[in-house]
Amino acid sequence: MVLNYFGENVTGVCGNRYGKLVVIDTEYGVGAKKKRTICRCKCDCGNIVYVESSKLNSGRKTSCGCDTIEKKIAANRIDL
Repeated sequence: MVLNYFGENVTGVCGNRYGKLVVIDTEYGVGAKKKRTICRCKCDCGNIVYVESSKLNSGRKTSCGCDTIEKKIAANRIDL
């Protein structure tokens, strides 16, 4: 088991699904203080995004942003 600076288990993260994101790869020791773990993720829509592992684990990031666009379109749709 490999833990990042914050004690999060990042060993078995690859292949995990977080909402619409699937983790492809992880990179440890990123950022100014070398404390961040960044995950390269592929969204269901096909986009590749880089997300901090802490945001995936907390549920704050679940897509590349495509669901926000879909929600805005649905909200502005008028049924005739």
